[in-house]
Amino acid sequence: MSAAAALQDLRGKYRWNAQPGVTAKDIILALLARIGVGGGTGCVIEYRGSAIRALTMEQRMTVCNMSIEGGARAGLIAPDDTRFNT
Repeated sequence: MSAAAALQDLRGKYRWNAQPGVTAKDIILALLARIGVGGGTGCVIEYRGSAIRALTMEQRMTVCNMSIEGGARAGLIAPDDTRFNT
């Protein structure tokens, strides 16, 4: 079995209008509170939804970089206009 075939997929979909003062770190910490420190073990977590699309590039990097705190191998957000216009 190849390494790519061994990876699991975990998707986090965020559909809400973030309130003022809610940061990217708040979003990822909320997910980590739900899945635990090992809940993403062996997974690549894909983040999507309106709340994720509203984040800046720096905030998106924060979310993806903190994915390893949940045991994930990586975190990703599909490229969109925010990415291409940065």
